[in-house]
Amino acid sequence: MRFETLVNLLPHGPSMTFIRDVRSLNLRSKRIEARSFFDAKDSQITDHFPNFSIVPGIFLIEAMAQAGLILFQASIRLVQEREIPVLTHIDVRFLRPVFPNNNVMIIAHITKSSNNGALFETFVKYKGHRAVEARMTFGIKVKRLLK
Repeated sequence: MRFETLVNLLPHGPSMTFIRDVRSLNLRSKRIEARSFFDAKDSQITDHFPNFSIVPGIFLIEAMAQAGLILFQASIRLVQEREIPVLTHIDVRFLRPVFPNNNVMIIAHITKSSNNGALFETFVKYKGHRAVEARMTFGIKVKRLLK
């Protein structure tokens, strides 16, 4: 799946879309493997521990959530224009730092789902090792009810 297609599946603008492409998508097992890349030239990365840039953990969490949302839309249903996905629970462990200018693989699989949300397990693979792992839950909410 190309970046242009991903931008249309996610509620974010291009600068906040952390998934660069989808490497594999298995609808039967509800599993996705996606690639992310964090550029060292991005000021939010260079300013995160200047002189020793580390990808901010929140960026990695967001990339995992985006992979889960792409998987949900491919295997359960599309999120409608009047709806927005909202993370409701995150249980995350950071195992090792992730440095910019390297490809990062995001693997996620849905363990429970309904028409209005999902629970999924996900992890970041960096240089052949797990760097972050998480269990996340999100729900699909109607935008007007959030105001």
